[in-house]
Amino acid sequence: MISLVAACLIALPAAAEPVRAVASFSILGDMVERIGGDRVEVTTLVGPNGDGHVYQPTPADARTLAGAELLVVNGLGFEGWMDRLIASAGYAGPVVVAARDVVPRRMEGSATTVDPHAWQSLGNARAYARTIAAGLTDTDPAGAAVYAANL
Repeated sequence: MISLVAACLIALPAAAEPVRAVASFSILGDMVERIGGDRVEVTTLVGPNGDGHVYQPTPADARTLAGAELLVVNGLGFEGWMDRLIASAGYAGPVVVAARDVVPRRMEGSATTVDPHAWQSLGNARAYARTIAAGLTDTDPAGAAVYAANL
């Protein structure tokens, strides 16, 4: 009986480890979790009550990022501290810039200053989701169908 159970266990494919993703702030973390489902393990650096504009990364953040397989950031100048964190963590993995394909919004009262809160436009939020799904697919091609279905 034991050998039958052992044979069955050997025949089962090993469950894939989830992609270790780090998101710069909670809104992106939520998007990565929704799109990635069970295939991702997300750590968010700036929580829901934090301010991503002025966040001061900690040594623990550098350790977290050093162990990540994927980093998701907003871009558009939102995380002015991110380049320093990437350097201190020695992170060399893929970086998904969620705002890569958005139509930039302008700050109220300025024709030239870009508003980094692009996700507040529904069309831009959809672009964020597509960009995140593409980044997850590049990191974990076996999960492509899951990421596409969760868009």
